[in-house]
Amino acid sequence: MAVYGTRDGCFLGCGSNACARRFSSSLRCVTSSYLSHGQKKRLDFDLVRTQNASEMSLLRWNGTIIDEQEICMRTELDCIPCFFRQALVAARRVCPDDVKIQTQALSRLAEMVPLFDLHQSPPALAGKLYAMLRELTGQDDPFVEEKKQANARVLELLPELASIVRQSTDPLKTALEISIVGNYMDCGVGVEFDWESELQQLGGAFDQDTLAAFRERLKPESQVLIVGDNAGEIGLDRLLVKELLVAGARVTYAVRGQSILNDATLEDAEAVGMTDLCRVVSSGVDTPGAVLERCLPEFHSMLHSADVVIAKGQGNYEALAGSGLDVFFAFKVKCPVVARLAGLPEKTSAFFHQR
Repeated sequence: MAVYGTRDGCFLGCGSNACARRFSSSLRCVTSSYLSHGQKKRLDFDLVRTQNASEMSLLRWNGTIIDEQEICMRTELDCIPCFFRQALVAARRVCPDDVKIQTQALSRLAEMVPLFDLHQSPPALAGKLYAMLRELTGQDDPFVEEKKQANARVLELLPELASIVRQSTDPLKTALEISIVGNYMDCGVGVEFDWESELQQLGGAFDQDTLAAFRERLKPESQVLIVGDNAGEIGLDRLLVKELLVAGARVTYAVRGQSILNDATLEDAEAVGMTDLCRVVSSGVDTPGAVLERCLPEFHSMLHSADVVIAKGQGNYEALAGSGLDVFFAFKVKCPVVARLAGLPEKTSAFFHQR
């Protein structure tokens, strides 16, 4: 094991290249939200590799020893009722008149819950839930109609929204704000949000330091990777992609590897014209978030080699927060668990930098 010294303590890691990348020099990581019940701070790590140590995997922060797993987002007990709600909603979508199937979906989930490792992120466990539902119902895409409707509605609105971006005094910020509002199109949460009304109330404030850091990264020929989230939302993301292209960036947009919830796949990217704007790739995941162990190896390489990574959506935040990856998170805060962990009120347009 190798020791990575920090300003206030040390991380004892495996010494592998992956570990070194994860805790690389001048890493700034948003972790205290996972260590102090949602009070969000930015922790600065100045890391220097030192001598070998005994076989341990601990984070020492201000004299407190904490298991390394605690720095990544865990599934909370409050997430479990949400899983049951999602199971019932999906079963009713596929088999609206079959109470037996709906009951079986809930019963099977009840058998799975005691076996869940709550150290895993909510998207990782949700992936297991939806795999069970696919096996039970034989339906791979319960929300296909919602996805089509969302894509179609966004395409109707795009000309007007594009005009708003063009006339803005800060087109990049406006496009980013519209893109984040699109994250309200989410079949995984238990509340419907009026995203169209919110589009009439643009002009919210983002953290100026985060915006400045974001703009600084956008140099000509810089490689930008957007990790997409939902159908419909992907259409609004076109406005952001166009502004990034105007800045001279080379943009790659990543979609899910297969249908889950109303998350965007290659089919949705083609439906809204994203494939005409930029390179579109699959992350490979079958989870409602970029769960790293489910990603394709080539997508892992993109995450590490891109000059800018923008992770859209609450699911990608849940999957990647605390990972040590250099990421700009852009999403709507849509549930009390994420609100507490991110240290932000519900309905906030979140845009912050993990590095």
